[in-house]
Amino acid sequence: MMAGNKALTRSLQSILFLLFSGWLYLFITTPVRMCPDSYGYFADAGHLFDPGYQTIRPVMYPAFLRVLGGVPIKMSIVAYLLNCASLLYLVKLASGKDGSRGGARGKGGLFSLRNTIVMTAFLMLVGVWSYCGTYLTESILFAVQVWIFIFLYKIFFPAKASNPLVTILYALAICLLAATLKPWIMIMVLLASVFLCIASLAIRSFRSKMLSSFVLLIVAILSFVASLQYNRSKSFEKANMVVFMAGSGFEKTLQERVAGDKSPGKEDSVFMAAVLSDIGLIMHKYDRDPWQASRANELRILNVLDRRYEPGIVKAYRMMYFQRLRDFFALIGLSFERHVSDLRLDTSCFEIAYGPELPGLRNLSVILIVGFAVLLLIYQSTRPDPATGRKIGLRPIKNYLIENVQLSIFIGIILVSGIIFSLLLTLAGAFELQRTNLPAAICQVIAIAWIVLKYPSAGATLP
Repeated sequence: MMAGNKALTRSLQSILFLLFSGWLYLFITTPVRMCPDSYGYFADAGHLFDPGYQTIRPVMYPAFLRVLGGVPIKMSIVAYLLNCASLLYLVKLASGKDGSRGGARGKGGLFSLRNTIVMTAFLMLVGVWSYCGTYLTESILFAVQVWIFIFLYKIFFPAKASNPLVTILYALAICLLAATLKPWIMIMVLLASVFLCIASLAIRSFRSKMLSSFVLLIVAILSFVASLQYNRSKSFEKANMVVFMAGSGFEKTLQERVAGDKSPGKEDSVFMAAVLSDIGLIMHKYDRDPWQASRANELRILNVLDRRYEPGIVKAYRMMYFQRLRDFFALIGLSFERHVSDLRLDTSCFEIAYGPELPGLRNLSVILIVGFAVLLLIYQSTRPDPATGRKIGLRPIKNYLIENVQLSIFIGIILVSGIIFSLLLTLAGAFELQRTNLPAAICQVIAIAWIVLKYPSAGATLP
């Protein structure tokens, strides 16, 4: 049996090495792709220390490009190795300093059977690694989110006695990483902080984490408030509103409201009719591109390039979705619909490729990973107990989650926060939902992988 496990481990380690080498070869041989946003990032990098330069982009990625400008290595290779190193540290942290899980020394060390399976599954996710071959913030998104998760874990499960000062530093690091790469990740941080604080108050077994959760929540709130104006200035907030209004399918509802108004001269009725006209122009004449429509100077309300139109855009958005309760519930329904049909519960986020990709992975990776996980659960629930001959079932997993209730609560909150974050991002407005929702999807996958990595091997002693 041990020989069989060893052979399987060696085989999977070979696959892991091939995947790692395959991606590395692609980034060595393939030019880094320039996307429409890339030119702006290079301009920001060139003027990074110019006090008079104004930009709408967060500072981390331009700084990353500026630093790499003096390094004789391709950006895609550096981004790839940074993401790989972050994944490796995540696995090492889950395994323990001595390669242990649950107090029992792990077999195979860092590249044990389970660790290899998890890392292989990660390297099969095209939507994480192909971005390394582009000049986009997503090229280092995975590494940033891994470190956000690591710092969260260190706050609630410190190696030594909890220290409020260390907690504050970790919390500040989390907020800094989120706000300076993609500011809306702060929403995810805030959601997790609120839920963790509520759990520390409401769940007795989690009350020992009350101080850590309160410190995290206070830092997150202060950081969110302090950086709100900055974050809003670094996002296409009004443009996202227009893109969403043009693609949400609520035009018919708005038309019915305009047609049902008995006083066509009424100010709101005229305003809504102008909004509908603008949406029609954006959707049909300008192929859903509000920037092109705005440059043509044909829009009466929804011009995204002129700040004078911003109050009208906000008013149109409010009237379209928040003036009536039924429209608000329809908005919630649209979020769930997109999450299920367009994103397939966020799995589609890992299939979109902006840069080079290994052949076959885009359409097969998620299916293979989910299929293997299902087969593993079936095997776990049907294999007999060597001592009694009865089926073991899923009792070991259930017992582990029960006995490690604090870890279960922590991971459960990260998962729930990630799902709510994804539902919010489906309404962000961008047509590229997979790219928009990738931060939420990565968050969820890291949380699931952590439970898999921490689950003790057979015969291990639970902590």
